[in-house]
Amino acid sequence: MIGEVCDRIIVMKDGQIVEAGTREEILTRPKAEYTRRLIQSQPSLLPDRADLSVPDQSEIMAVRDLSIKFTVPRSLADVVRGKPAYVVRAVDKVTFSLRRGGCLGVVGESGSGKSTLARALVGLLKPSSGSIHIAGLERGKDRGRVVQMAFQDPYLSLNPAYTIKQTLSEPFVAHRLCALSEVPERLKQLMRMVELPEELLHRKTNQLSGGQRQRVGIARALAMSPTILIADEVTSALDVSIQAQILELFKRLQKELCLTLILISHDLAVVRHLCEEVAVMRHGKLVEYGRSADVLRNPQTDYTQALLNAVPKLMNGYHDNENHDETARP
Repeated sequence: MIGEVCDRIIVMKDGQIVEAGTREEILTRPKAEYTRRLIQSQPSLLPDRADLSVPDQSEIMAVRDLSIKFTVPRSLADVVRGKPAYVVRAVDKVTFSLRRGGCLGVVGESGSGKSTLARALVGLLKPSSGSIHIAGLERGKDRGRVVQMAFQDPYLSLNPAYTIKQTLSEPFVAHRLCALSEVPERLKQLMRMVELPEELLHRKTNQLSGGQRQRVGIARALAMSPTILIADEVTSALDVSIQAQILELFKRLQKELCLTLILISHDLAVVRHLCEEVAVMRHGKLVEYGRSADVLRNPQTDYTQALLNAVPKLMNGYHDNENHDETARP
């Protein structure tokens, strides 16, 4: 965004200015290693994963004509006038399938219904109509043991009164996943899995950075050993360098644990980097669905094209010209 609208840039780290200069100087000839890392971490510059195939083509989730409706409470005046209640179709007849070991990106603007869809898939919302079929649940397995969710805001989804040890111990104890004597070792395994030092187990969430909190949220979801992990806007509030680390963590976990991922995001560059398939939502409807390589390179709807056009581009409209006169800029 800064590369698109700003003339001069100041780069700060640990309360200090590490580099300052014109947009061209900073973005095309950065001197500080930190600046170079920031630029290299931009999602739009990360390698494209869209052409990778999913090794296992068996279906792990099938969603058919899924609809979720909310009734908006009527005011007293509306009741007196006899006006019917207003019904919001947050999700409207959505159909898609998910392959085992794959990664599906669900994108759309705010209010498109993508987070409502995620909450229905994990079982937090009851569909108004339609069906969600998940492989494994037909054998009587609890949905929480198959599908878990990492939430967007770890400030809200993690109990601030708990230490990380208490937060991560809760699933093992509540669901009797192992003997109490085994819990300490399982916690250490979780911390290693999300690349956090064990010393953090005795801290509370307000003593962690945003990236560390997000990793704790991911670790809590992984405690249940799910086969499907839903990540709801988990990188939206993170610095780009931390965001890149979380994306690499997801790629590693997907490979090592044979996880199937559903990534809810508004960032098409993140989806392009991580997901093989993408579903585009608008006003609760699925307006485009297919392989990321096809949808993001050759969109078939004006709405998808508009989402692509809205992505900020590094140095947008700025030509690398040695004779460019910076003093002519306002």
